[in-house]
Amino acid sequence: MLGLKIMSVSRDAPNLSLSAKTNVVLGGNFSTNLTFRYDNNKRYNFAVNERTMEVDTTMSTDVKQHKYQLESDWAYRFFVSDVQVDMNARVYLQQYDYKDLFANEKIDNLDLWVLPGISISYYRNPKMRISVHARGFKQSLNPMYLSSVLDVRNPMSLRAGNPNLKPMSEYQLGANIDITGGLRFAFSDRVISGSPVDYIRYFEKNTVLPEYGNYEALAGSTLSTYASGRTHHDIHVTAGWSKYTNPMVIGLEAKYRFSNRDGMF
Repeated sequence: MLGLKIMSVSRDAPNLSLSAKTNVVLGGNFSTNLTFRYDNNKRYNFAVNERTMEVDTTMSTDVKQHKYQLESDWAYRFFVSDVQVDMNARVYLQQYDYKDLFANEKIDNLDLWVLPGISISYYRNPKMRISVHARGFKQSLNPMYLSSVLDVRNPMSLRAGNPNLKPMSEYQLGANIDITGGLRFAFSDRVISGSPVDYIRYFEKNTVLPEYGNYEALAGSTLSTYASGRTHHDIHVTAGWSKYTNPMVIGLEAKYRFSNRDGMF
């Protein structure tokens, strides 16, 4: 029986990636770097109807994506009495455009973030070193998460993105205590919010979807989209002891981890 035949995926042009980086250190206490990156990605696959030998545009893709990234890290170190302070900031600028010619979809996005961080270390007691640090990060989402076009290639398992999703945020908090004699204690917490998770709707009967051009979902089918997941923690606590005894090192370590992650990354 003749029907729809999906051909294998091919690229219509080589993917291109270019990057450049420079570092500057001034006076021993101040440093900065600048990184530029350009990505040009193209891909396509055609679904051809064997009966008519025409391309089925609802099941074919012709995607072009351009991405420009500019990152700059700034760091400054100074001392207050016996306390060492490292302050840093990351400036992140990204612009990308995503086009799917068959889906008649275009996504343009511009991100600008300034992400501060700090690390504090205390050395006054020669038998103990204490340090704490905190830093923030951002992560852009793949364009597929933001697509507003309904993917109907499998009528019983529909899929679409969510253009209202926000970039993922991450914060890292930590503390370390090192004591002469080989004792060490460490605590860290990785806090992530906004990671995309599946949001699935089930249709008990044929249902018209006005948000997708009045497409009629079949009874028994599902529609998978994305939503922002809850804020979650990934906590690590470590306590350890080590001693060097020629020709070997003896050590003990205990670890505890707590995580309530539910995202897709």
